[in-house]
Order: sequence, then structure tokens, then C-alpha cells
Amino acid sequence: MKLGLVTMGLCRAMLSFAQRLNRNMHYSFGSKDNSELPHISFPLVTNVDTLLVTPQGEAPPPLGQRFVEDPVLKKERMSGKAGPASFSLDCTYTFSFHSMYLSLPAW
Repeated sequence: MKLGLVTMGLCRAMLSFAQRLNRNMHYSFGSKDNSELPHISFPLVTNVDTLLVTPQGEAPPPLGQRFVEDPVLKKERMSGKAGPASFSLDCTYTFSFHSMYLSLPAW
């Protein structure tokens, strides 16, 4: 990724600030040999707005309808203090993202 000196400095400052808010955020401007492409990534567990785990044999919430996560579980999940999440292949994971800047259905 080719950025000017000032632009690169501003981007690094903004991304460093974002990393203070979410210590699990990772970013890269890419490598010179393109072995690593430019990217920004966050752990799914701490960055989705709502996350429900449905055990095997139970019905997950219907898609297209609002679903609510237990506030205590959400606070614990969002704190990021629990460490990396482990996912079970026996469960169904339902999650949602909300953004006032993007409407995928209207896109």
C-alpha cells in the first residue's frame, strides 16, 4: 500500500488509538513483497453487537427478526478479558452487526 508520509502518519495514529480501545485489533499496511496484503481485523466475539450460542438439538432464533443477548453474558464477552473464544462445531452461532453507515439490504 503506497501512502504519503503525512497520510501514513495519520493512519498509524488513528489505528494506534483504535488499538487502545480494542487491544485485539490487528492491522497491517502490507509488506513490500506483497506476502501480506493491507488489512484490519478484529476478533468476532468482541466485535459483534449480539451473539447467541444455540446448543445442538435446540432451535436457533429465526433470521430476519430481532434477538436479544443476555446483558450479563454480553458484558463479559465484550470485555475481552475471557481470552480467545473457542467455538464448538456442535453449536449454532447467530450474530449481528449494526452500523448507521451501511445498510446491506438497501445496497
